[in-house]
Amino acid sequence: MMTDRDLGAAGTDNRPPMLEEDDFESWNIRIERYIRCSKPITPFIRTRPAESKIQATLLGLNSTFPFVEKIIKEYTGQRPIHIQEACFEHTKKCFEDRFIPFLDIFKIHVMHSEVTWFNEATEFNRIFDELDNAYAKCFTDNKSLYAMNKRNIAKN
Repeated sequence: MMTDRDLGAAGTDNRPPMLEEDDFESWNIRIERYIRCSKPITPFIRTRPAESKIQATLLGLNSTFPFVEKIIKEYTGQRPIHIQEACFEHTKKCFEDRFIPFLDIFKIHVMHSEVTWFNEATEFNRIFDELDNAYAKCFTDNKSLYAMNKRNIAKN
């Protein structure tokens, strides 16, 4: 790791005169004095209400809506173990009654789709093979007719 002295030695050629080691303390003192004595350009504006106003607002809300504190404690506090077990049982029952049957039906539809797509692809492949064979047969028939026409023309 490089020390301040190594870093200073690395840039001695292009360092401004105010950052020379001998003169650095005086500049540091001048900068600190400038910061302490200068006044801010814009005054500090308090953006938050005073603590007494916050407390008064909270007390006013508590007196207006007394059930809110109970609800907050109910939902943020630690639940008793029997409630956690009941939630787990409810989730488990929901999975068994709704989610797992849905996944089973979804798997059946996916498998049916795969079979259907495979059958369609096989059918298209068969049709294209038939078309290729028909084209090849037409091409050879056309070639033989062309050769026969040439022979007939040569005879005449």
